[in-house]
Amino acid sequence: MNTKMLAPSFFLIGLLLSLETSFGDSNINQDCKIEERVRRVFRTVSIDTNSVITDTTKVQYMTIKEFKDRLGLHESRSTYNIINKYGFRGKYQFSPYMIRTFAKCSYRSYLLTPSIQEKAMDGAIAYYTWYIYHNNYNQYIGKEINGVEVTMETLLLGVHFSPTYLHKWLRSSGKDDGTDIHISIGNYMKKFEVREEEKYTILVCNR
Repeated sequence: MNTKMLAPSFFLIGLLLSLETSFGDSNINQDCKIEERVRRVFRTVSIDTNSVITDTTKVQYMTIKEFKDRLGLHESRSTYNIINKYGFRGKYQFSPYMIRTFAKCSYRSYLLTPSIQEKAMDGAIAYYTWYIYHNNYNQYIGKEINGVEVTMETLLLGVHFSPTYLHKWLRSSGKDDGTDIHISIGNYMKKFEVREEEKYTILVCNR
């Protein structure tokens, strides 16, 4: 969670002092006070089907590099030369089909070449982005579904998990929470939740 500290509102401070001066002994200073509160910050989605996918490309809350770093850490602890017992390979745990589609090389070359894996993941993200807009899943951004705050990042993660499971999860308002191996798609996407907040000040007066 990113929290931004905002400077106290000088307008509010000036207003409070003005009220004290204007009303003299009316105890306005005892009945009014400046409170610090917290509110959610919602970012505009920056990525679309025309975006060129590079490490610095902004998604919504993260850059592509930040997204890939978190994905790689979750999938393989950022290990390139790894194969799990189900045959998924590399830092992002690509299936053989994903390797053929986005890397277009042998499994061995894919496993031993980090640059190929990174380029393949960029290609996958470009496809995921197209898939999200093509199916109008971006309409769910900003909504909370079954305890998961939907962002562009969580949708990208959902497509990576399973396009079919994501479709069912969205259409059922999170009730159809398909499980793959050991985790449900809802819990998987929740790992990428971003709740950005900022502090602000407000003048509160008792009546």
